[in-house]
Amino acid sequence: LHCTFEIQIDENDFVTCSDYGTIGLDFNKGFIALSETNQYGHLMRTQILPYRFKSGNKTKTDFQRIANHVVRLSRQTGKDVCIENLNFETAKSKTETKQGKKYNGMIHSLAYRQFSDMIESVTYRNKVNLIKVNPAWTSWLAKQFYCPTMKLNIHIGASYVIARRGQGYKDTV
Repeated sequence: LHCTFEIQIDENDFVTCSDYGTIGLDFNKGFIALSETNQYGHLMRTQILPYRFKSGNKTKTDFQRIANHVVRLSRQTGKDVCIENLNFETAKSKTETKQGKKYNGMIHSLAYRQFSDMIESVTYRNKVNLIKVNPAWTSWLAKQFYCPTMKLNIHIGASYVIARRGQGYKDTV
């Protein structure tokens, strides 16, 4: 037996707002980097959330735990959640069997879609606004502007750029 429920939520029903700041998530192999910003786009908190890579249901369980943690934090602070709008469909279709075996394995085993679906579901059920931002140049901008001056690693820096993009800030060269 499989039951499906469809829940309709009006835009005014969401309990979070990007005016207070945002929570940015950067998806990586084996962990998710989290950065929280305040209303001015300043870094407030960072965190590394590990998950078991290529472990089937254990990975799914870890994604559920991470999504619940992020939504709990978002509801406590009243801040929106920001993730990258990644799409590997074209990258997967262009991979060849003999060229770049390591890259092909990484692209096909990365469970971003599973995480994205999980975070979308949990945020929607808990009336937390989810913002998907363009992932282009997040790591590069972090490396150029934030990592050297703020002593951040590249992944935390990228999640910080994602959080700032969710607030509407544009980091340009």
